[in-house]
This record gives sequence, structure tokens and C-alpha cells, in this order.
Amino acid sequence: MVEIVKLDKVGVAGAVGFAAAAINAGYLVILPTDTVYGLTAAVFKPEDVQKIRDGHEAPPWREPAGKLYALKGRPGRQPSIILAPDWRYARMLTGQNLDRIEEFCRRVPNPVSVVVGAKWDWRPPLANVRGGVALRVPRGGLIKIILKFCKFAFSVSANYARGEEPYLLDQVPAAMLKRATLALDAGYSPFQRASFIVDFTVDPPTPLRGGKELEEALLQFWE
Repeated sequence: MVEIVKLDKVGVAGAVGFAAAAINAGYLVILPTDTVYGLTAAVFKPEDVQKIRDGHEAPPWREPAGKLYALKGRPGRQPSIILAPDWRYARMLTGQNLDRIEEFCRRVPNPVSVVVGAKWDWRPPLANVRGGVALRVPRGGLIKIILKFCKFAFSVSANYARGEEPYLLDQVPAAMLKRATLALDAGYSPFQRASFIVDFTVDPPTPLRGGKELEEALLQFWE
């Protein structure tokens, strides 16, 4: 049975504490990301995050990822976006230079998820079969604060295939909601649409999600 935590009842500190603790314990949490409401799970065990910080490879935490994929109905070969608290942490997961990519993401008005080369020989769901890892650094919102305490989190839209993107907790499918451990009700999500996705493992970069808007942003901001 899901526990629903309301922001207006527990405040920012309470909401952040509940969500970060649940993610770090390996549970599934539904919360507003910087885009829409997402189904989130830890990428690494908390002790393995320290290994990553020290420059050592660590395996993904399979149990939370497996539960997320089962609940979402997502193919195991399809990687999920990993949210990182800042670009310093994003760099820990890739061997690719992110300087220009970071600047591009800061200039584009929309949130941008980037596919870059994974630092180690990871496999799905952490990386794709070509060795690319999908990362996004939220610019703000509760998720930015939550990530300070759990560092890396898988995030997929809290809906089923071909369903509407949820920008309120009430729009999350009931079948998904009841199987999560915790849900954070914080009103409308900040951006109310999915992020752009760009593959930066190739040159020139390939737009994967964002349509004409993303194509124009690449023309304008990618030098």
C-alpha cells in the first residue's frame, strides 16, 4: 500500500527527507521531477555511490531497477534516464567531456536529457547496448534537493506506454500508484512535459525526443 506524503502537510524538509530515505532504501517513489511526475528508484546502493565518487566502478543496484521496470512494463534492454544532482556528479558516470554539453543544456529553455558514453562497461538498464548512458541534471524543484541526498536516481514517467504524461499526482494511473512504496504530492510538476533527449555520442548530435523545437535549439545553441 502506497504512503502518500503531501508537501503542504510536511513541508519541504519533510518531503525531501521521506523521498530520499525511501529511494536510498531501495523503494519505488513517485514524485514530481523537473519535468513531470516520475517513477524513481536508486541506481546504486548508497555505499556504492562512495565508490563512484572515489573513481571506482560500481554495479547498478538490480533490485530497485527490476521493480521499476516491472511496474512500468519497460523492456529490460531499454535504458532509463538517470537524474544527477549536478554536473560534477554527472561527470562521474561518463568518460566523455561534458563542458560543451553542459553549456548547451544551460542555454536551452527546456530540460534536456543527454546520452553520453558510459564511463565503464555497463549494460542495460544503466547503459544501452552501444555503451551510452542517459543523464539529466535538473535545474530546480524538489527533485534537485532530493538528489543531494540520494545522488543518482532512475526516472521514468509515472504512466504506462502511450499514456498521458502526468503533471499531477492524481493523473498517475491508480494501478501504478498503489504498487509504489511512497508518493509525494506536491501539486503541479514544474515543467509539465517530458524532457528533450539528445544523443551526444555521435557528431553531429542526434535529436531523439523534442521534435522541431529541439532541432531549432541544436541549430541555435550547438556550435
